[in-house]
Amino acid sequence: TTAYLNADYSNCCMVQLLLPDLSDESFSYLKTILGNKYVPEEEGIYGPTIWTYTEPGKTVGDSRYRVVLEKKYEEKMDKDVYFLNYVLREKYY
Repeated sequence: TTAYLNADYSNCCMVQLLLPDLSDESFSYLKTILGNKYVPEEEGIYGPTIWTYTEPGKTVGDSRYRVVLEKKYEEKMDKDVYFLNYVLREKYY
């Protein structure tokens, strides 16, 4: 899924990936990989099932984007679903 800032689809501000079912071990491994590539933010600041990361070499305020990993329980499917989002920060629109 993508989100755009304008009608001609030339300014993308978010890309969201629905990940396949993950084991707890695979999910932990994915968090480790993201933590090695990006700068982890304080765990739990956006909720207990959301992990966020910012651009390496930048302060949180100067990071152009945020990477968001989310584990969400979906009642209709009676299982956890996983999302990985790349979000352009608003001040860089």
